[in-house]
Amino acid sequence: MNEPSEKLTEAIALHQEGKPEAAIVIYQEHLACQPDDAQAIYLLGTALLQLGKGEESIEYLKRAEDKFPHIPDVPNNAGIAYQSIGDWEQAEKAFQRSIQINPDYGQAYFNYGSLLHQNGRLQEAEQNLKQAVRLSPGDCEVMGKYADVLKDQQKWKEASESYQSMINLPQVSLDSMVNFAFVLIQQNRLDEAIEVYAQIINKKPDYYQVYNSLGYLLEKQGKLKEALSLIDRALEFNPEFAEGWNNKGVVLKSLYQFEEAKDCFEKALSIAPDFSLSKFNLGTTLLIQEQYQAGWEGFSHHTLLNNEDYDHDEIPVWNGEAIPEKKLLVYMDQGSGDAIMFIRFLDELKKQSQAKLIIESPKPLIQLFQSSFSDYDFIVEGEGIHDFDFRFPISQSPVVLNLAIEELPLKTKYILASESVSDDLKEILNKPSEKKRKIGICWQGNSEQARDHVRSCPLLLLEILFDEPDIEWHSFQVDDISRKQLHDSDLTEKVIDLGEKLESFSETSYALSKMDLMISVDTSMAHLAGAMGIPTWVMLCHLPDWRWHLQRADSPWYPGMKLFRQPGWGDWSSLITDLKIQLK
Repeated sequence: MNEPSEKLTEAIALHQEGKPEAAIVIYQEHLACQPDDAQAIYLLGTALLQLGKGEESIEYLKRAEDKFPHIPDVPNNAGIAYQSIGDWEQAEKAFQRSIQINPDYGQAYFNYGSLLHQNGRLQEAEQNLKQAVRLSPGDCEVMGKYADVLKDQQKWKEASESYQSMINLPQVSLDSMVNFAFVLIQQNRLDEAIEVYAQIINKKPDYYQVYNSLGYLLEKQGKLKEALSLIDRALEFNPEFAEGWNNKGVVLKSLYQFEEAKDCFEKALSIAPDFSLSKFNLGTTLLIQEQYQAGWEGFSHHTLLNNEDYDHDEIPVWNGEAIPEKKLLVYMDQGSGDAIMFIRFLDELKKQSQAKLIIESPKPLIQLFQSSFSDYDFIVEGEGIHDFDFRFPISQSPVVLNLAIEELPLKTKYILASESVSDDLKEILNKPSEKKRKIGICWQGNSEQARDHVRSCPLLLLEILFDEPDIEWHSFQVDDISRKQLHDSDLTEKVIDLGEKLESFSETSYALSKMDLMISVDTSMAHLAGAMGIPTWVMLCHLPDWRWHLQRADSPWYPGMKLFRQPGWGDWSSLITDLKIQLK
């Protein structure tokens, strides 16, 4: 670029002092006299961009790029201008030109990666931001954006490492620290997340959202009084914080203070009437107290809490009215346990809708369901395209039926055991057992489920059960984590591992049919055994899911099922001691 004139020098000085408006006036005066001054053209475009005048800046930056084809800053700024007006295609091309001019220009990689991130092209964003981090070491903005992209791809380990690398830098943003805590929570590294939140509060003592998040974590750890204190602190800073009232309700519910919990959920809804999570929490609080018909409306909002796209979103949802001769798709919208629990309602749904029902099932369940409900047509989830008039998530069945608890169970023994299983499984289960009772055991659920840390029982605590001399124990754990726990313990001689042979729920149903008793935590195994009419004992955490209710030792959903409850938060030992006494 040529040496600037005196007037242009004055404009540049103002520009550098953070006074782009004043600089623009002088740039324009200068260009009125020297319309081809490339430097002034570029600087005017840049100043306009800084003021958010993207459309105007593009005109000058395009001219500047023609005059400075080998300077990467020019197309880089043009890319920012195009991005500001929503022209993603031209923005992308501009950033690519900048990188082509200088393959070591970190700012262009950062801007291009940010653009790709904004457009959901996460893998490409990661590649460009990784280059930006390499070229701009120690730049917290760049490092934070790279970590955010890893977080959004659920690469929790890599994201936490990236956030960790910047957490002690003085320029680290509070947003990055909050995201770091979130990523730690996803890895169940709760104590580390708590430490990060404490650092945030040290930097910003009135950050009420973080007090709320800390309360949420402490509730997960069973530190209920401490959790309540922190959430109250958040509400002191902001009494109109709907999420705080919702979380306070969750803690009070865990403390068995149900009326106070409902008041908190209602307070949250008075602030944010469309707050689906509070509606759901209020509904399930009523349900756990066996107030079914009062609770279904709130429970129905759980469908809004699932952010996953569904293949048939364009099909209208059936709302319970009669739709004779129409084709109604009934699909499984929750986990396997819910699918098994709610499929009992097919006949009632058919009667109320007067429609032709087609049931979409996850592949692991379809054979089991087809053999048990042979009057219905089934399709495999995600396979093929079909025409339907309406769709319906099966978990909403009690909502549209306005189910009263007195009407349960509606069906007993509605799932049939399969006989189509491998010879290996038959050989294991049909061995003579010296007149020993065969008992199944399932101590852990899906580790990705939000409350698995409270519903799953540590395997080694169950060891006192396995010394009973007249029992042949069978593990129904099919996941790698639980099976590794078993094989890493000294229990493999006392517990037969069926996991490798249980490739679908059909094999599992056959194995269950050979048991004298099934003992399980709150997982799909408990539902399957209950639906088959197998004697089932369920080990429940202190505050169980709504369907198991409070205090009662039986289940209205599964006649003959026996419920064992923790007397205090996390107290598996007392529960297991009680269970051992009952076994004798």
